[in-house]
Amino acid sequence: MKHYFSVLGYGFEVTGPVLVGLHCFAGASPNEGEYQPIFARITVSNDPPPALESSRRRRLAHGAGWVFSYVPEKRQGYAWFDPSRPVDAWQAAAPLRLIIAWALEEIGVVLVHAAGIGSPSSGVLISGPSGSGKSSLASTGVELADLGYYGDDWVAVVRMGKHTLMGSVYRSMKLEPGPWVRSLREVFGINRFNEAGVARHPTKIIEVLPVHTTPSKIGALILPTIRKSPAVSMRWVSRVEAIKRIAPSTALQSPQCTRTLELLSEVLTDVPVYAMSVGSDRRMTKRMLELLCPG
Repeated sequence: MKHYFSVLGYGFEVTGPVLVGLHCFAGASPNEGEYQPIFARITVSNDPPPALESSRRRRLAHGAGWVFSYVPEKRQGYAWFDPSRPVDAWQAAAPLRLIIAWALEEIGVVLVHAAGIGSPSSGVLISGPSGSGKSSLASTGVELADLGYYGDDWVAVVRMGKHTLMGSVYRSMKLEPGPWVRSLREVFGINRFNEAGVARHPTKIIEVLPVHTTPSKIGALILPTIRKSPAVSMRWVSRVEAIKRIAPSTALQSPQCTRTLELLSEVLTDVPVYAMSVGSDRRMTKRMLELLCPG
């Protein structure tokens, strides 16, 4: 069985049994013709891992119940999953992420640990460690400010000419059970969620949202923190401080991505960065996001 998806116009082919949430990919399709030429191929298997091909530049990572490998010279990835073990939440919401990150890094694209919202003409990247408010800020932008959705946890970012662009990789959003899940379903329509499917996980609700597949020009990077008061405030921060905040969560979760700092420094050139304290007043947060994403 083969599935196809693209990231910033680069086509990927995934071959093998559906062991991971392939429906979480932005623009996933069984139709090969939509994604020619194929940029990289990934083989997924639950058979015992074969002897891995020798390559000086081969990337390899493994964990409990999974092994990932990628050979840059052939643009070929391999993923093995133990069918007797449950899939981790991060694997369910962002399947095959490490292999995709390794492949895209070769051409100067970095997968950033961030959420993305906006429109093709203007968008914002929302970055920070887990629990900093990325998902809640993104859901506010989608639900109240009528902004398009580019991703909840990982977004592809690249510098092209004078602009920095972001593109969707996944259309999943990890949420704790609660009222936001119900309100998001009301915004998009329960039938659309039923059609797309919902990935199930014991501790997280992983919703599958409609996403923008057209790249967006990044107008700002937001570094959120959650505050208890209703007020929302925002201050400018330097690019150096931004890289210090964004690099650890991106780099530590992307082992063997050797160009993370270099690419982050490149893509953040000329992108204004703001630290935003997000309070409980979602209407005020909505107005802030609308100012940052005009049009």
